[in-house]
Amino acid sequence: MTSPALQKNRHDEESPIIVCGFACEYDDWFNRAKCDNRGLQVMPNSTGCEETRMLELEANDITSITFDLISSYRNIVTLDLSRNSIASLQPGTFQTTIYLENILFSRNQLSQLENGTFRGPEHHLVRLFLDDNRLTEVHGLTLHGLKKLQTLTFSDNLIHFLPDNLFNDLADLRQLHLSGNKLTHLDVNVFSGLSKLKIISLDRNRLGSIPAGVFDGLTSLNLVDLSNNHLHSIPQPSDLGLLHGLQSIYLNENVFTISNLIIPFLNTSDILIIGGNPFLCDCTFIQVQTWFLGKSKDDQTFLLQRSSLGCWWDDRFIDIYGDLSETCQDSRENRQISTPPGGSDESSVSLNYRYTDRENNRLLKTTSDLSPVVSSYDVKTNPTNTSIVRY
Repeated sequence: MTSPALQKNRHDEESPIIVCGFACEYDDWFNRAKCDNRGLQVMPNSTGCEETRMLELEANDITSITFDLISSYRNIVTLDLSRNSIASLQPGTFQTTIYLENILFSRNQLSQLENGTFRGPEHHLVRLFLDDNRLTEVHGLTLHGLKKLQTLTFSDNLIHFLPDNLFNDLADLRQLHLSGNKLTHLDVNVFSGLSKLKIISLDRNRLGSIPAGVFDGLTSLNLVDLSNNHLHSIPQPSDLGLLHGLQSIYLNENVFTISNLIIPFLNTSDILIIGGNPFLCDCTFIQVQTWFLGKSKDDQTFLLQRSSLGCWWDDRFIDIYGDLSETCQDSRENRQISTPPGGSDESSVSLNYRYTDRENNRLLKTTSDLSPVVSSYDVKTNPTNTSIVRY
């Protein structure tokens, strides 16, 4: 609850002026104003915190921010307004806070972002967190000019469409998180030009297919997460634009039935997660089993942590360790297999696939490198440096 001292410069009962020097704990050494979890309903002005470089307003009840209040903090590098109730950001709000490198707006109520929203700190902004809001629409020029942006998080919103030109200026982007939205399709050129992108997470959307060439030119990619979508088909890695040597690809929890589609991915990355798909048992799936059983026990356990892996045979699920010998008959029999529960629209698939067995003998990298989803961050600094670390 806000104390009377925090509202001493009140204009009137409905529009109090909150003073940073009273409302916040200010650290002169770090130039850090800690104003988190204090029941604030409005943003404090900079009086008493004029030199602050880190303004932490997390977990309050702030419903809006204005140009007048933000502009008084001319030296801030990190602005944390996550876990508030802010519903809109007006273009030009950050016009004078040109040194901003980190903006955290996680867990608010933003419903749209307009062109020019982040005008001002274009030449310094490195990290932008907009996860867990109510965004349904992002205008094409919202991110215009953010040439130094490295991490962008739109996860857990309601976005259903990405404009073709949305990421055009983000030549230095390294991480792009779009998990947990309502995307049903991707335009082939939507990620064009993101040559430094290392991580892209598109999991927990409604994607039914992925267009060929969508990852063309993304030569630095090492993690692609397409799990928990509605994918029933997918182009080969080379057609997608994926290069050999990726660290991780997540294709689990989709609706793939034909394991032939997955075979080209077996040697494309060090880690391939494909469980939770209703694969049909056929000769091709035996190649998947051979690939899996060629791994160490620890690696097998890790690959099964997310979801079970196996195939369907006459309405019976056979896990990846099961006996599949009866499922691969001579191709001349052309035996038909019924579609598994929740499988594709195709009523059957013939068992006449013949492929040369391949084994993936690469050891998995340590699991500590595998965190495809980035949502919220804590801020730690020293007098000369600002860094963002996960919590």
